[in-house]
Amino acid sequence: MKNLAKWFGIIALAAVIVFSMTACGDPQPANGNEPASGKLTITNFGSTLSTDNWVVGISNNDGLYLSFASVLPEITEEKDRLEKGVKVSGSTITLNVYSFDDESDTYEPYTGTVTIPSEKLSIIELKASEFDYSDIVNAYINSAPIIITNGNATINFSTQMQASVGGGS
Repeated sequence: MKNLAKWFGIIALAAVIVFSMTACGDPQPANGNEPASGKLTITNFGSTLSTDNWVVGISNNDGLYLSFASVLPEITEEKDRLEKGVKVSGSTITLNVYSFDDESDTYEPYTGTVTIPSEKLSIIELKASEFDYSDIVNAYINSAPIIITNGNATINFSTQMQASVGGGS
């Protein structure tokens, strides 16, 4: 029952994030001059993540909303966020780290330092490259704090992540 409540909590958090974005501004233009962002490197995931799938991540830690994606997320005309994942291949996955600024309704590359407490970071495995709730294969949450220093962190998937109810192996 505790795991079921945790799963619903993650879904509720994701829904709150998506619906809170309905008041966001115009889409951000994609350009090749994007400032460097921090990197989240995921290691030691073995066969838990399928090579046919894609991965994105989100974290909402006391008002600091971080997105882990392949490129700078965009805000669509429908005021939804659009995060593109990274295809699972090899033995490591590297995602760029972005923060969302509520005042300007924009994403920016994140290069700060923060400790994300347990159960505040989700890694979401998708069937497609863009985040869409209908494409979720599995969801995982951090079981240990994740320390991001100057925008960079490494997650040992087998020791720092756990499957959410209804997801994972």
